Amino acid sequence: RDQVTMATGFAPPMLSWREGALITTGIVTGSLVTYYLTRDNPELPINDLSLAIQALTARLESLEDTLAYAASKQGEDNFFDASDQFIATEVVTRAPAAPSPIAPVNDAVGDTLSENEQLYKQFDQLHESHQVSKAIKLALDNQTLFETEVEGLWRLCRAFYDRGQANETIKQASLEQAIPLGEKAVTLDPNSAQAHQWFAVVKGATADYVGLQEKIECGTVFRKHVERSIELNPNEALTHHLLGRFCFEVAKLSWYEKQACKAFIGTPPEATWEETLDHFQKAQALQPDWLLNRAFVAKTLSKLGKSTECRAVVNAIKQAPLNTAEDREALAEVQGL
Repeated sequence: RDQVTMATGFAPPMLSWREGALITTGIVTGSLVTYYLTRDNPELPINDLSLAIQALTARLESLEDTLAYAASKQGEDNFFDASDQFIATEVVTRAPAAPSPIAPVNDAVGDTLSENEQLYKQFDQLHESHQVSKAIKLALDNQTLFETEVEGLWRLCRAFYDRGQANETIKQASLEQAIPLGEKAVTLDPNSAQAHQWFAVVKGATADYVGLQEKIECGTVFRKHVERSIELNPNEALTHHLLGRFCFEVAKLSWYEKQACKAFIGTPPEATWEETLDHFQKAQALQPDWLLNRAFVAKTLSKLGKSTECRAVVNAIKQAPLNTAEDREALAEVQGL
């Protein structure tokens, strides 16, 4: 403290032993980081503590996103919450931060994108590269901007959904924040396929927190908006898969369960195994290497008694490389078929 005062003219406040211990630990950690990062590469330009910490942070963030993506693929086989392909796994509980800096992004013809378009592009790129936690942070840090347009609203809806999937303790609260965003998006633009898709996802996910009648109503809303999304964009594998998962669960309902549904909503949900297979096969045609979808193709073929075709799909899954946790989930789904 005295040395800092002499060197800078500023007297730092007195620290408690806990604060001093934390700072000392940070200095020692920084020194160790510098050593290990430069040990195998003396040319690495790390000459001070701040650069060492930055380098370590970058490595940790990369590892964090890799682990988040792997964990996200575990998913759940809930009745309406079938969007396992896009589940994130990190909770963002920090206080609102300053908007993330936006690097200039150029579109295909060389024109500079608007600020919102740059944000949307970065959000999509982070998801495509499986950096879901960073995508969540980007959306929440720039929530005010995202709320100004339909393209931002459905992405923000997705970010809250992802955040809720990361931690069961905040899932319901996150869904409650996501639903009005998705609803506003489809109201402002009834022709946005993505808005319908993500409103359907968050609405269906609320089925975990409501009674039987509301659960059935959630399923009705889910199907309506997924089907509308498919009408608007029939080339999206996820929406065909989502509708297939819905139909798969409905087709499994017993006569008694359908009568219970009828008592609440008048007309029970209907779906056949043939209809279910059609949705999964459409998703497969659009994304042939999606093993989890292929697993549900196999399960539906089994329900239809098409054992030869089912066995062929199962064998193909067993021979495919299992690169992600979702791929391993796909293999688990077909065990015993």
